[in-house]
Amino acid sequence: QCFVEKAGTHQSQVVKDPTGYIPRMKLKYDAIDGVRFEAGQLMSKQVVTKLFDGHNIHQEKIVDITNTIAARSALRKREVSPWEVKDIIHVKSGIDLPIETINKVIRGSDLAYIMLSLKPQVSTPELLKEVMQWKEVERIDEVYGDVDVILLSRINDFEGNAVVDKIRHRFKDMLIKTVTLPIE
Repeated sequence: QCFVEKAGTHQSQVVKDPTGYIPRMKLKYDAIDGVRFEAGQLMSKQVVTKLFDGHNIHQEKIVDITNTIAARSALRKREVSPWEVKDIIHVKSGIDLPIETINKVIRGSDLAYIMLSLKPQVSTPELLKEVMQWKEVERIDEVYGDVDVILLSRINDFEGNAVVDKIRHRFKDMLIKTVTLPIE
């Protein structure tokens, strides 16, 4: 688990002093893996500065990188992935930061493909109809082959429960197998 901050002003304050902004017990129990930030439209230049710890880089370059990340996020209507941040930094600064460094600061995707193999006698439309209504499910496709259904979903629902566990529990009599592939 990690604590994720989205808004630029809040990101800036958390970078400067996490204990002064995030309640101490929340840091202790909810930010086990540290504080990470979304690379979105409201990203703070302080987060980009944090990525460059140990590098001497001009403030104008940091602002340019931050604006490029924000523009890409706005254009694609989603957060920018750590790999995209790595590419933007390399193109704009010539510095090739290790992905591990970026992953410590920038939050990656919380999406996964969930593949379901169903028992032969199962009525797929019943499952599709219900799962399509779940807020955390972005897309669902019935396919033919080794699997029967592929979902694009958040890894966890909005209550923090694993979606694949929710599927396994709700449809246990219909399933042969589930495979979850997190998206990087």
